Amino acid sequence: MFAITVPGFSLANTFDSRQSLMWRRVFTIDGECYIVVHRDKFCKVSQVKDRILVSGSEEDFYDVWFNYFDMSVDYTVLDKECKAMCYPVARASRCVYGVHMLNLDPVESMLTQLLWWRCDATRARDRLRLICDLAGTHKKRSYPGVGQVEVAFIPTLEELNSNQKLLNDILGPIATNRVISLFEFIESHQGLLNASEHFNILDIRDWLIESGFYTERQIARILRDSYGFREQLCAPKRIERDILRWSDESTAIEWSNSASSKLGLNVAYAGMLVQTMVGV
Repeated sequence: MFAITVPGFSLANTFDSRQSLMWRRVFTIDGECYIVVHRDKFCKVSQVKDRILVSGSEEDFYDVWFNYFDMSVDYTVLDKECKAMCYPVARASRCVYGVHMLNLDPVESMLTQLLWWRCDATRARDRLRLICDLAGTHKKRSYPGVGQVEVAFIPTLEELNSNQKLLNDILGPIATNRVISLFEFIESHQGLLNASEHFNILDIRDWLIESGFYTERQIARILRDSYGFREQLCAPKRIERDILRWSDESTAIEWSNSASSKLGLNVAYAGMLVQTMVGV
């Protein structure tokens, strides 16, 4: 178990932001904790005031979870700036203080957005977990006070193909074929998985448009969640309209340009706060 003090961090509010549908909340006699899944890793995370307790070693924490939880960013500064912004953002910063923006695996983000189409977060989460349960690799681990926890990871293309008949029977052939087609597209565009090394954000955006799977707003969420592009508001339409209604700017781009003077490259954080408060 590794412990670290992180002022202004709320696990509960970060969970409620629905950035990752792979998280699981667990209630124990010692309070609540979270099972957090990232790529082929998972851990148990809990919080006591400003202390974050993460299962595993210090090396594991700094190799995987420090970046995943975006702990290099001082969110207390961002929260302070949000409190002085337009009414919806200021209100959200007081109600859901401590949300951290997560750095998700691109495959998780792309699959989540594919499934999260014309449905709410609960249904998208159930679809994602079903695919993982049916086709993904399973691992078990025991934690004090929690007991044995079994986690199913996002499947590989090979695992999806091996379980295609089962997925067809449970999900239906249309949904199954879309998921497999997405993974085939990712397989043929390896730059989607190592963009920071070889390609810029415009290449990624062009590939996501080329895939034909996503709307502009979904692409913006993928770029925000997995590629660090947080310079735009990136909020659902109803939230964007509410923010603009209380602002001098008439478009989301104008608002983002103005907000960057306060939030720098983390403009999307304002939208995330409002989204967390009103629900998605």
